[in-house]
Amino acid sequence: MGVSLHVLKKLLVLAALGGVAAGAVALTERFIFASPKPAVSGEPPPLPVIKKKPVRQWKWRLT
Repeated sequence: MGVSLHVLKKLLVLAALGGVAAGAVALTERFIFASPKPAVSGEPPPLPVIKKKPVRQWKWRLT
């Protein structure tokens, strides 16, 4: 009984290490092969809209 428990623990550790390794490989592949969208259509990507802050116009009154 003690031997099979030892084998099961070893299998569990190997399975956990395999899962961690597979996750690391998947993340690495995503970072390496995830290329940005190429502008094949010829039109440039839309520029971000920059809104100017409204400037308060002061009205000076001498009273």
